[in-house]
Amino acid sequence: MSPPTIDQIKDAGDGIDIIWHVRLNGGKEILKSESYPKDGTVTECPRKDGRDGHQRSIATLVRGTLHIKSVQGDPYAAMFHDRFGLSTRGNRLRIEHKLQLMLQDVAPVRYVTIWSRMRDGDDDTDGLDVLNSGMGASVGTSHGGD
Repeated sequence: MSPPTIDQIKDAGDGIDIIWHVRLNGGKEILKSESYPKDGTVTECPRKDGRDGHQRSIATLVRGTLHIKSVQGDPYAAMFHDRFGLSTRGNRLRIEHKLQLMLQDVAPVRYVTIWSRMRDGDDDTDGLDVLNSGMGASVGTSHGGD
């Protein structure tokens, strides 16, 4: 399975909705949506690894950065922490990912994804449409990096 990419982040009034694009082993692609209440209530979302079941998550906004912390159970019990930060001018979205399997002697995995605003005239239809509530900007991208 490839790391998930974001198709959309949007302000849903009382919450934040994120739609992830996931490519599974064998090439199958799925879209997964997650909704996080702005009041910090714990919510259940589909597992990030595509298996049946859910993970429990909470979203908080700390100094302009959206934090989503999640825990999923067996098989492959793990903790996730994703931090979404929008640049001051709103032209770059940086997502820091951290994954920790709940196994003894297993180091956490960390990686960063950076999305850049689409320039006028780009005809790339794979663009990312982002409305980042609390950070006050709308961002589109034509590419992402790992």
